[in-house]
Amino acid sequence: MDYKKQGHCVYYCRYHLVIATKYRRKILKAGFGEYLKHAILGIGKQIPEIAIEAVNTDADYVHMMLSVPPKLSVSEVVKILKAKTGW
Repeated sequence: MDYKKQGHCVYYCRYHLVIATKYRRKILKAGFGEYLKHAILGIGKQIPEIAIEAVNTDADYVHMMLSVPPKLSVSEVVKILKAKTGW
């Protein structure tokens, strides 16, 4: 296990997040899926607290493995991801 440290805590919080398209439409073809992967990994570089460990896409969903500090809730992280990618 890889523990992360902040000022007053040591944590190991990993989440498997799955975001589906509206009505499960199969719109994530090869080009758009690759663009979305690069955009999500770019968010991990912009906001170093959110460590994005893995991203994968299928035709109708995106799933990722995230490491998030306890001061951020999962809903805040989803809001950041959706706002930055335009998802």
